[in-house]
Amino acid sequence: DRRSGKLLWTSPEIPDARAIPNMYVVNDQVVLQIGGQVETQARIKTTNRAADGSTTVTYTNRIEFENVKPYGVKAFSTVDGSMKWESERFRKGITNLFPSDGNLYVCSGKALYSMDATGKDRYEVPLGDDNIGNANIILPYKDKVAIVGEKGISTHALADGKLVNSGKYKTSTLQRQVGNIALMQTDKEDIAAFNLENCKYLAYDARRDAINTLTNDGQYVYVYEKKDVTKVKTH
Repeated sequence: DRRSGKLLWTSPEIPDARAIPNMYVVNDQVVLQIGGQVETQARIKTTNRAADGSTTVTYTNRIEFENVKPYGVKAFSTVDGSMKWESERFRKGITNLFPSDGNLYVCSGKALYSMDATGKDRYEVPLGDDNIGNANIILPYKDKVAIVGEKGISTHALADGKLVNSGKYKTSTLQRQVGNIALMQTDKEDIAAFNLENCKYLAYDARRDAINTLTNDGQYVYVYEKKDVTKVKTH
């Protein structure tokens, strides 16, 4: 109880779970994503020594995603904490899940699934035709699901899972989403600002060890390269 702190109920133990990255209340259920994509953040310090003995220290911010086992999706009652259902479908893989309008949208990495509040399948859509590699994470965007893949981004309709748009890029990871802009970055610090309305993107090839910052309105990216700062439009 949030006023008194009194314990109301405890769910059954979730054996072997190493991470539960997402938890949502959907109708009268607490839905858990067990395992899957977990965001990790790092601030990396690099010290370079010049020929004259002087040193230069640079800092790089890095956001990465680690896929943690074991996987699963479970739902518990909000009334007494008892388990209501468990999906066996995602034992072999899951990226993440999110709810929308009382339904659940889950990605295994190779397919997009929608389930109702009882765990019953609404549809299953393979992602091979998206041409963006395996999915790393899915994002809600208006009436669509944005699929962030290994090599680009695609969108599917929430209603039936049909492919809407797709844009292929280099091997990259999601750095941040602001509104309709999703910023992707490669290991060499190259960036692409994807417009989730049509999955088209504007790209900028940065120098190694560059640092980028997407503005809070999603309109620009600031790229810091040694002594230079470049302001890049995302539209």
